[in-house]
Amino acid sequence: MSAAYRRSSSKYATELQHSEAIGHELLRERDALREANEKFRAVAETASSAILIHDGKRLRYVNRASERLFGYNRDELLSQNMWEIVHPDDRQLLRKRAVARLRGENTPNRYEFKIITKSGEERWLETGAALISFDGNPAYSQMRSILPIASERKKRSGPVKSTTAPLWKQARWAPGNGT
Repeated sequence: MSAAYRRSSSKYATELQHSEAIGHELLRERDALREANEKFRAVAETASSAILIHDGKRLRYVNRASERLFGYNRDELLSQNMWEIVHPDDRQLLRKRAVARLRGENTPNRYEFKIITKSGEERWLETGAALISFDGNPAYSQMRSILPIASERKKRSGPVKSTTAPLWKQARWAPGNGT
């Protein structure tokens, strides 16, 4: 066996070992990504708050709670312009914040706004938003929860009225209440 052949086959063996190591690392990364995706879906699909991802025009992901909150099924939500579910009074502000966040500007990540459900009901929501990458493109991840107390208060157009008696005195089980 010639020296040139030994050097060539040694170099080939080293390259083969390196390629195998890269292949194993890619398999580990793929498995870790699959596991992370499974964890996300398990949490998101069982969450009581609406979790959605949008690209500024269309919803790209919605969980089951989103369907309940908005009144649309998943296919309907994913096929419509996402701004149609935002109340017209809040669309401009939310678009402005989305564009600013995309530019890297400091914007509030928690705020309240109104939506319009499929049945036409107006609801106040609290949302938390963050810029993420989705399918290699910028997207927004949001968790939304309905604000029933805020919705009722805002419907009445006034502050929540307080009673003169402390709450513990009003409770049936309060000390001295005979229960």
